[in-house]
Amino acid sequence: MKVAMISEFPLDFEKIQGGISAVVYYLSRELSKYPDLTLEIISCQKEVNKEITKYLNRVPVHFIPSSKLPYLISNFTVRKWRIKDIIHKINPDLLHLQGQSYHSYPALYGKYPTIMSVHGIMYEEVKYLKKSPFKWIRSYLYKMIEKTCLKKANYIVASNEYAYDKIKHLIKGKKYYLLNNPIDPSFFTIDRIPEKNRILFVGRIEPRKGLEYLVEAIDILRSKIEIKLFVIGVPQRTDYYNKLLYLVKKLHLTEFIIFKGLIDQDKLMEEYSICQLLVLPSIEETSPMVIQQAMAAGVPVIATKAGGIPYLIKNRETGILVETKDSLALANAILGALNNPNACDFFINKAKNVALEKFNVVRIAAQIKEIYNQIMSKNSHQ
Repeated sequence: MKVAMISEFPLDFEKIQGGISAVVYYLSRELSKYPDLTLEIISCQKEVNKEITKYLNRVPVHFIPSSKLPYLISNFTVRKWRIKDIIHKINPDLLHLQGQSYHSYPALYGKYPTIMSVHGIMYEEVKYLKKSPFKWIRSYLYKMIEKTCLKKANYIVASNEYAYDKIKHLIKGKKYYLLNNPIDPSFFTIDRIPEKNRILFVGRIEPRKGLEYLVEAIDILRSKIEIKLFVIGVPQRTDYYNKLLYLVKKLHLTEFIIFKGLIDQDKLMEEYSICQLLVLPSIEETSPMVIQQAMAAGVPVIATKAGGIPYLIKNRETGILVETKDSLALANAILGALNNPNACDFFINKAKNVALEKFNVVRIAAQIKEIYNQIMSKNSHQ
């Protein structure tokens, strides 16, 4: 069986940015172990200036560069044609599209059966695009692409009930599967030596992550306890990042909040080993990988009730949930967790057991392989 997977993918395999890239990296590494499965990956990558192919184990990863045309025009012309060309050369039995966005869109206009894994919900995420005269055009295009992708794909995989509820009106009558995202097994083996009152945020720095509310929470807490927040991730919006830096400076928090940028997985695991809490103050999420990693690593999680987060964290059972856009609630939850290590130990134990049961990459890869087999069997009898 030959499968072409179209997705975001890390150019540097050691530095994985974004949940979709992480999911596909872990999944493809495991799928490569099946001798009866040939997998090739196609990824649009703005950091390359020519087409290149790299190998993850025995899996070719084809990186398609941006053109000199404007971003949206490039996606709908040059990249679209190249994606279709590469798919034609691979001639797969099945297409697996990771995310309902511009890189998946060209693949839907061909002869191949398609399975689409839903990650973010585009019509929710476009609410946080940068304000500009062209925002409504970009918003319309992204929503149109999402709608078209979901309607044209033959089969759908959703990471949780939240994702399914958000798209069910677009996939009526389609076969769908609910399947958790996998994580790297090494997160389960992290040795924890947490530093007192060390708080961690991991994620892209963009408006829907709600980092300004965590900054304000740190401002509330600094007069009560010695505390430091370490922010791991790269800015997706320069204007938003600059506003955060201005807020940090305005509140005199530069010694309390450290931005560390994008780091490799070994250093990320080290951050999980020494932090006391992971805090995710998001306004919109579907199935954040960082929460799954923290659960596996034995790091207590404080997060908001945004989107699909309550399908990962059960409040006061496997972590603490607060309302979105509430700095005081975040501050109180952080202070309560830091002052109550016994409760945190309870969360850690339950969360780790949930992670072992639900996020095992070997089990999830086997489920994906079985879905492939079912689709191929059905198509061979048509």
